[in-house]
Amino acid sequence: MKKKLDMWKAALFCVAALCIAGCTKESQEVIAWVNGLPVEKEEAALFAEDADDPDALKEAVEEIAWDKYLQGEMVRTGELSNTSYGYFLEQLDQENQERKRKEAAGEVIYGPRQYSEKVYYDYRMEQFEKKWADGVEVSVDEAVLRDWYEADESLYQRFGEVTLQYLSFMEGETEEEVSRLREQIAEKVAGKEGFADAAKEAGCTLAVEERRFTQEDLSLPDVTAYPEISEIVHELSEGEVSEPVWLPGQSLIFYCSSREAAERVPFEECKDALKELYREEQVKKQKQEICDGLEIRFAEGF
Repeated sequence: MKKKLDMWKAALFCVAALCIAGCTKESQEVIAWVNGLPVEKEEAALFAEDADDPDALKEAVEEIAWDKYLQGEMVRTGELSNTSYGYFLEQLDQENQERKRKEAAGEVIYGPRQYSEKVYYDYRMEQFEKKWADGVEVSVDEAVLRDWYEADESLYQRFGEVTLQYLSFMEGETEEEVSRLREQIAEKVAGKEGFADAAKEAGCTLAVEERRFTQEDLSLPDVTAYPEISEIVHELSEGEVSEPVWLPGQSLIFYCSSREAAERVPFEECKDALKELYREEQVKKQKQEICDGLEIRFAEGF
């Protein structure tokens, strides 16, 4: 009797899985379940380095476990009919057919002319996560926000101002020569000499240039395009000489001649932005808690 009962339970489980997985043109091999949702081999293979390697497929299942959870949530909210990979391929085909139609009609197409399986999968998961995040309820009162603001002094600091002097070496100067000059200049600056005098005494014939950076300058292309320069603007201490910065066809040595300390944006001025930031942090926290609690079960013998 128990054996028959177990068989009945197994059949009932299969019916339930089919309800959420849906009917597709052809049945795929199920290699795992995430919170009861089947993961087909073809889906995991998108993220596996070797689709014939069981260990690689297991790693891929763990990688897309969050995606399966999102798919289940989209079914629950009515955004998605089912979670099967065959259904995904049908939607991909419909999307690409629509793009072909628009192209032939001369209509505007946003994104690629045709989606590959991986790109469309990633695009859909990005959309699903946004919808999930938008539905997460986070409530916070002003007292909690103020405590958070006061506990983390890095939140909403105004940049202040920094003045940098620098030497610009054009192509032709070797890294060895520039590094040697930098060491000599830094040694003399440490001895309380000015940057320009130190450069001259080190034998450098280049003119020292100067530039002041304020909050508005931080978004300029010649700062944002070069992480090394951006780091110097933000972090080089007053009286300090930077390591050489190597750029295509150019190298630079910076000296911080003055820096005004940053100031805190008053709480009342950044309260609304804090609410958004706090919500983002809470959504990330909830996502991590869900990921930590996902149950992954692999098919027998896999």
